[in-house]
Formats: sequence, structure tokens, C-alpha cells
Amino acid sequence: MSLIPEGFHQFCDNAWYLPLAFPFAGIHENAELLTEEGDLLQSVQGEDYDIDQYASRLGEILERKTVLIESLQGRLGSFKDLLRKEEELSRLR
Repeated sequence: MSLIPEGFHQFCDNAWYLPLAFPFAGIHENAELLTEEGDLLQSVQGEDYDIDQYASRLGEILERKTVLIESLQGRLGSFKDLLRKEEELSRLR
């Protein structure tokens, strides 16, 4: 009787790409936010700008980026846990 669930190794063999596949939407959104940050910075370098609006929107962007980064860190942590479990199980074989 095996302690390893059926299909676990096949999943682990293919799981290496999970951190690469799932965060693409977050990475894309982060790139869009970076572009918006640049646009905001350009807007305050002109003569007619609203510094309060700049500060407010920059705060919103940074809050969203924080959420994206924390999500990616969580996924990476889960992936590392999966790798550790697979390593432990491979020692039992």
C-alpha cells in the first residue's frame, strides 16, 4: 500500500509551471499600473497639475500592487510547500 496518492507524482512533475502560469494576469496588471505611474509622474511635471489627485491615485496604485505582490507570494509559498512534500514523499520510495 502506497502512502502517496495516485497521480501525485504526475501532478508534481507538471506542477513546476504553476507559479509561471497563474500569475500572468497579475504581472500584466502590475505592468499596466507601472505605466499609469509613469503617466501620473509626467502629469505632475507640467504646469497645470493637481498634486492631490496625483497623491490619491498613486496611493490607490500602490495599494493594488501590494495586493498583487501578496497574492504572488502566497502562490509561491504554496508551490514551495508542494515541492517540499514531493521531496519528502520521494524519500519514502
